[in-house]
Amino acid sequence: LRIPFENGVAVGDTIEASGFAVPRTTPPTLHNVSVRKAGTGRSIPPRVTSVDKIRGGENDGELIRVVSSRPNARAYKLRRAGDAAGEQSLETRYLGT
Repeated sequence: LRIPFENGVAVGDTIEASGFAVPRTTPPTLHNVSVRKAGTGRSIPPRVTSVDKIRGGENDGELIRVVSSRPNARAYKLRRAGDAAGEQSLETRYLGT
């Protein structure tokens, strides 16, 4: 959810958002959004998931922490804008010692 900063909402705030969902958009998108700050403090913890589950698209639209049993495994966030595409490496935590 991208919202303007002039509404008093900052990173880490808990919000309530309502609007009209746009079908089949990535990331999930709302139009005509109304946002209300619901609180501050502890943020929602990310869901722990594996590199293999990322490949399968099981966590679309979720806040995640990527873990792997392979020391050099990588996961990437892929984006498309029109005809252009790009990738961003995600932090991957190795579970071994």
